[in-house]
Parts: sequence; structure tokens; C-alpha cells
Amino acid sequence: MKQSKKHLSAILAAALLGLAGLGFSTQSQSVSAAQAGEVVTVNYVPGYGIALWNSPQADHTFLGRTLGHGTAWKVFDVKTVNGNTWYNLGGDQWIDGKYTVDGQVSQAPSAPDHSNQANAYPWGQCTYYVKMVAPWVGSYWGNGNQWGASAKREGYTVNNTPAAGAVVSFAAGQLVGNWRADYTYGHVAYVKSYNAWNNTITITQGGMGFSNPTGPNTQTIGNAKAFTYIHR
Repeated sequence: MKQSKKHLSAILAAALLGLAGLGFSTQSQSVSAAQAGEVVTVNYVPGYGIALWNSPQADHTFLGRTLGHGTAWKVFDVKTVNGNTWYNLGGDQWIDGKYTVDGQVSQAPSAPDHSNQANAYPWGQCTYYVKMVAPWVGSYWGNGNQWGASAKREGYTVNNTPAAGAVVSFAAGQLVGNWRADYTYGHVAYVKSYNAWNNTITITQGGMGFSNPTGPNTQTIGNAKAFTYIHR
């Protein structure tokens, strides 16, 4: 089979783990692990990658690129060197087969949607309001300052990246514009929009401190990347 000369796109990884000190003989032969034309998936450490080499031989050269954990690649050729399987991914691009599994790995299940779950939060609280406008959130995530940890445990993406449609959680005592979140329970709100130019978010919220406890009470606040966001 004619091998593809198309280069793989560069994949950035934090570090390479456990790739040093591998010795190989110069004798090689075809083997039948994954076959040419099949797919292998990198099975390493989440957040890290495996090295891409120019050859399966002992004097091979690192190509300066890594393939991330969980990514799947088509195999063009298979060889063993000193009993270890190597896969060719097109051209002079080889990976060590011991860091892969045959086939394409299924994606992790998505975070649960709690839209059919009744609103169990106390009437007039910030948590009650957010559950009304974002029904996909859980009804038992605790106080506003606990929502990030609760959502993360369920598989939601939780970070400091502002985005419209996300839920924003404020730590206990954290500034929310010109006032502070409760010093014990924190605060939670719904993000209507994000302005990247001046790093502000416009939120809607509820709470007993507002004239309309069940909301919507709209507010635009700065320093948007200082807060915790839960993404659906």
C-alpha cells in the first residue's frame, strides 16, 4: 500500500512521561496487532501525549510532536522491533504501540441533564432563580459557592472562561460588582452575555437582597475571568 505523505497536525502537550531509556535492536518484521488500515487510540495519561518518531529503530529521532491521550489515528504499517510493536501513521511518522489500544475509544458520557428535576432550592434564593432559568442544573448542588465543585463531580465543564449561557458561581465574600456575595453561602447567577473587549459579563440573578427575589435582576460586572463558570 502506498503510504500517505500528509503530515499530522501538531499537537501541544505539557510533557513526555516515561519515554526515555528504550533500547531496540535493528531487526524488524511485520506483526499482526492492529493491521494497516485500522485505527489505534492513544492510551496514555489524560492531558499528556506520546512521542512521534521518524522510525521504529533504535537510532530514531523525535519529530518534536506528541499525540494526545484519547486521540485516534489510522495505521499505515505495523512493525516490531525487539518484540515491541510500532505503528506507522503515514510517511516517516511512528508511535510506540504499547501506549495505544486497538480501535477508537468511545467518548466519555456527557454530563446529566437535570431539566426534568423539580426545583428543590428555597424560594427567593439565588439558587432557586438559576434553576428556573437554567433547568439543566442540578437541584441538589448545595449553596451558590458549592455549585462549581458539585457540577464538576457530575462531569460538567467548570473553569474560569466566561460564556453566554453558562452559570457563574461566586465564592463566599467575593465581589459581585459593587457588593459582596454572602460570606457563608456565596452566590450564583446566569450569564446573559460576555464582552471580551472589556472583560465584563451581564448576569441575571435572584435573591432575597433584591427588590424582586425571584428575578430577573440584571447586572453587568467586570473582572469576569475571576469567577467560576459551569458550562452545559
